[in-house]
This record gives sequence, structure tokens and C-alpha cells, in this order.
Amino acid sequence: MQRRISVVLRHPHPRDWVDAVRGKAQVFPGADARDALRGPEDLGANASWSAHHGPRRADAFAELARRADADSVAFADPALELQWTWRVLGFGDAR
Repeated sequence: MQRRISVVLRHPHPRDWVDAVRGKAQVFPGADARDALRGPEDLGANASWSAHHGPRRADAFAELARRADADSVAFADPALELQWTWRVLGFGDAR
């Protein structure tokens, strides 16, 4: 079984706290889909991205899946995160 543990930061946190969490999980700053779609090729290389609400249009989700480093995207919305892990990351057994 594979697990993906992601922490989406809705507010700034102390650097030492973030570093401690990174030892156990991926940490993503909060952002929105418009920010990610401005330069999805940079995700992973220069930035990680997360969303509090995620892309609302199916074509925006598909574009993000096509252009971004899939491991550098996370969603605060559990339904969107589950959809991402199933459809994009290939974790078909994620629940």
C-alpha cells in the first residue's frame, strides 16, 4: 500500500515547525488554482503548490495534470486530493 501524506498550510507557520513536519510529510503553502496555472511547469523544480479549493473547471484540473509535476501538487479539499491521487498519481487504492 502506498500513502501520500500532505500538509497544506493555510497560514504562515514558524520555519522550525515546517521543517519538523517536512520530516514526515510533504508541506505545501496555500494558493489557488489560478496561481498554479500561471506556471505549472515550475511546480516541483522551483515551487510546490496547493489549493484550498482547487480548480473548479475540469479543463483546469486536466491542464494542471498535464503540465505540472504531479508530486508537487496537493489539495486541501479531500475530494479533490482523492481525485488527484487516483487519476493523476495512479494510487487507485487511495481512500
